[in-house]
Amino acid sequence: MESMKTNFKKFPSNYDSDVFTPLISKVSEISKIEYKASHSDMDVAMRVIADHIRALTFAIGDGATPSNEGRGYVLRRILRRASRWGRKLELREPFMFRLVQTLVDTMSDVFPEIKEQQPLIERVIKSEEESFNQTLDRGLEIFESTIIELKQSKIFPGEAAFKLYDTFGFPLDLTQLLCTERGLSVDATTFAQLMDEQRERSRDSKLHGGSDVSEIEHIVLQSKENAKHFNTELFEKEFQFLGYELTDTRAAILNAEKNLVVLNATPFYAESGGQVGDTGEIIIDGRSFPVIDTQKSGKVHVHILGGDIPKYSSRYEAQAKVDSKRRHSIMRNHTATHLMHASLRKILGTHVHQSGSLVAQDYLRFDFAHFSKMSEQEIIDIEAMVNEKIKENITLQHHRNIPFDDAKKMGALMFFGDKYGDRVNVVQFGEFSKEFCGGIHVKNTSEIGFFKIRTEASSASGIRRVEALTHDYAVEYLKLQNKTYKERIEYAYDLIDEIQAMHDGLGTSSPFTNEESLGLDTKLRKFEDIPEIPQNIITDELKKEFSDQLVRFQSLENYIFELNEKKKVIEKERTKVAVQSASGNIDALVLNAQSIDGFKLICSKIIANDMESLKSLGDTLRSKLGSGVGLLASIIDEKVALVCVVSDDLIKSKNLQAGKIVGVVAKQLNGGGGGKPHLATAGGKDVAKLDETLQNFFAVVKGMLN
Repeated sequence: MESMKTNFKKFPSNYDSDVFTPLISKVSEISKIEYKASHSDMDVAMRVIADHIRALTFAIGDGATPSNEGRGYVLRRILRRASRWGRKLELREPFMFRLVQTLVDTMSDVFPEIKEQQPLIERVIKSEEESFNQTLDRGLEIFESTIIELKQSKIFPGEAAFKLYDTFGFPLDLTQLLCTERGLSVDATTFAQLMDEQRERSRDSKLHGGSDVSEIEHIVLQSKENAKHFNTELFEKEFQFLGYELTDTRAAILNAEKNLVVLNATPFYAESGGQVGDTGEIIIDGRSFPVIDTQKSGKVHVHILGGDIPKYSSRYEAQAKVDSKRRHSIMRNHTATHLMHASLRKILGTHVHQSGSLVAQDYLRFDFAHFSKMSEQEIIDIEAMVNEKIKENITLQHHRNIPFDDAKKMGALMFFGDKYGDRVNVVQFGEFSKEFCGGIHVKNTSEIGFFKIRTEASSASGIRRVEALTHDYAVEYLKLQNKTYKERIEYAYDLIDEIQAMHDGLGTSSPFTNEESLGLDTKLRKFEDIPEIPQNIITDELKKEFSDQLVRFQSLENYIFELNEKKKVIEKERTKVAVQSASGNIDALVLNAQSIDGFKLICSKIIANDMESLKSLGDTLRSKLGSGVGLLASIIDEKVALVCVVSDDLIKSKNLQAGKIVGVVAKQLNGGGGGKPHLATAGGKDVAKLDETLQNFFAVVKGMLN
């Protein structure tokens, strides 16, 4: 379009057309640099930014989001290149999101969708800018230092390019651009090798996990790869998967080697699309062989047994029996995943799309593209929407083996980057959720029982991860949460008791009134009314209570934070009062101090509430000491606390240092510590030796003088 306008209106270039002019003017306004339509770095930067913000706006408005995969990575590269060009204009704070309004003003008449999606587009771009800005400056420093180390070489090391990519998020083409500006080229071969090694490490990590796994898990890990490459080509035409209808069937053995078995028909679902493989047993001649996992080799399902199987002749009859209780838990979690995905898209926006998932027996995990942490209210709304759909008892519509084009016409949700054949399966729950899916689901949503989000966090830049629970696992989680909640209430009461005790001890010096102190207890009682969770069934009324659990928990944590802040305030006042009270003792210590070589030497026990109070007393002693060395000791929490001070003149003339002195003293008490030359603190475990250690203090100082 801009080319047509350029030709039609005889503009010198595309960037002089009214498509780009408003954007360039806005960049000029933000940067406070005049645009002169030249080939200077400044003008080139403005043109690149204008071009890139246009591409970003339309792509994000169309549902794409920056990420580390597929088209999401293309967007991330575009945005990061633009950020780097912004540095040419001395733009170090997020600025590109401010250009979206200008583009909307000029193009929303023709493309109204960018106006509709404007708030989302601005948030996504700003979030990405903030994320990259944190590492851009440091990455540029690394780049510059590498350039200096090159000396005469014209090749930028592949190792350095990989570090910039892996640690600082620099796409390779950004590093190449920076190098081109310096007349350099990047060692792309080494970069590619390092990328391959990283992918291999990632694969190994996924395959082998940690070393702390059970023997069964070791067998599964070792067998999975074998199963995927098990020779099954001869059996593909004959093989049947019966798991959509059955969990138990008679079948014939087609092949069996060690702990891998292929049957002509099986109800066992093989791991695929995030759903884990079925477990259960294969029974042959009355003997049970446990199936610990099921994997795919081509289109055939390979059963992984817990141990090697005896040699059976081909076509030998067997019974395949899925662990139906485990299967049902997985089905509940899979259907809940679909309901949550639909809810995320309705509440957060249609830019949300799946970027990874795990559907297991005990929980579900769902990764999706989104630009920021979900708020508490968004989590609550998503839980409520999923639980509402569970309550509606929506029946499963399973469209199996239908033409791909028919599935698209239905509006079924596809996943970018996934490969689909000519015929596909679609899982539908009313008009709420339609997805391409070959997994196994409950017959209606009410079987899920209850849905609860356990965690929400970042799994990668631009990718959020939700873990959630259903049915009995959700109930057990709620019980655990309620137990934790009650423990936090007890902790809050302990805090109040501490604050009240300090308030009473300070009397009129307390920073709080009696009403404020007594009111803390009253406010906490409001948090005590929590529902008891039944052993089995959850009522609709309790579902509402549990959906409010996050708010209640956060409110309690906010109140605990408030109590801790009040505790800090009153502790500070108590320290201040204690120091003031002990000042008279400090005066007496200074007055009665011994003298050695013309300077004072003080060593004494003193009462202090905490180490902070003791340090304050040390400061007071040092200010009144004149020329001298002082050591104060106190018993705090059944341990010895020490503070040592040295006047400036003795640090210079005698090289006496508080840190060294207090370290020697603490060692005699089976402790340690240190600090600065003028003031240092330490602790000791052996309280019984304190008196003896204080008597030796003068000898310690004299020894350091000698």
